[in-house]
Amino acid sequence: MEDWQEYADLLLYSALSKHWEGKDDNATALFNKAKNMWDGVGINDKAAKDEGYYAIYKLGLLLYASKDFLQICREIAQCMCIVFCLVVRLVESIFTDEDRRHLRILAEEVPRLRVLFSI
Repeated sequence: MEDWQEYADLLLYSALSKHWEGKDDNATALFNKAKNMWDGVGINDKAAKDEGYYAIYKLGLLLYASKDFLQICREIAQCMCIVFCLVVRLVESIFTDEDRRHLRILAEEVPRLRVLFSI
């Protein structure tokens, strides 16, 4: 696959593999390439561009890999917490006015979320 470096998950799997082999310079470069695909809403890699939506598992994978590279992706971690809380609430069918208020506040910070959540 010639374009594998355009996919964040493949970059992160490779970065972790290189890290575990002790090739930290290569690992860090691969990790940073994947991290730079974060656009403020999700991981905007080739798959996201082709499919038109983000894969949430790639955020989790990025957070998992970040612990090995001692890099804190605070913005991504906050977004993941919000997504997790919303999924739990939706599964439980409890979507409160407070949740909607948080979404509106977040949408002001990240305008693309207005489209995702129809706010």
